[in-house]
Amino acid sequence: MSLTKNCLILAVGLLAVFSAGSFLYRTVSFENRPGENDYRLGNRYLQKGRAEAALAAIDRSLEQYDLYAPSHMTRGIALMQMEKGDDALASFNRAIALDATLAHAIANRGILHDQQGKHTLALNDYRKALAIQPELGHGPGALWRFLHNAKREPATLSDRANYIEQEMQKAEVDRKLRVSGKDQKQRMYAR
Repeated sequence: MSLTKNCLILAVGLLAVFSAGSFLYRTVSFENRPGENDYRLGNRYLQKGRAEAALAAIDRSLEQYDLYAPSHMTRGIALMQMEKGDDALASFNRAIALDATLAHAIANRGILHDQQGKHTLALNDYRKALAIQPELGHGPGALWRFLHNAKREPATLSDRANYIEQEMQKAEVDRKLRVSGKDQKQRMYAR
C-alpha cells in the first residue's frame, strides 16, 4: 500500500475512534453527584429550545438531589420559557436561597421581573448579579454569536440595567413635574 492510503486509513480510523469516544462521553458520562447527568441533559434541551423536555430532565435531577442550586436555576429558565412566571420565580428563589452567589440565577430572576414589568426588582437583581460576577455585563462573546448565528450583538445585562435606570430617572422627573394638589388648583387661561 502507498503512504497516502495508509495516512487516509489512519485519519479515518482516528476520526471513528474520536467520534465514538465523544458519543460515549456525552451519553454515558460519570456523575459527580446524584442527578448530574439529568441536569446536563436538561441544559442541552434548553439550548435546543425544548423547554418541556428540559423541565422533565431537571425534575428527575432534583428528585435525586434537591440541594443543587444550578438545577433549580435551570428549572426556572425552562418554566420562564414556558411562560409559567410564578413557578419560575419560585425556582429562581430556591436556587438563590441555596447559593446566594449564583449570579446567573439572580440575573435570570431579574429577566423574569423585567418581563413582568417589575422594573425596580429587575434592576436590583441585575445590579446584584453584576456585583457578584461583573463579566456577566459583557454579554456573549464572538464565538457564541458565531455558533448561534446571531446576526447582531445582543444587549448585555449592563445595557439593560442602564436603560431601566435611565427610564426610571425620567419617570422620577415626570413625577416631580406633576404635583396633584397644586396642579388641580392652577387656574386655566382662556382667550
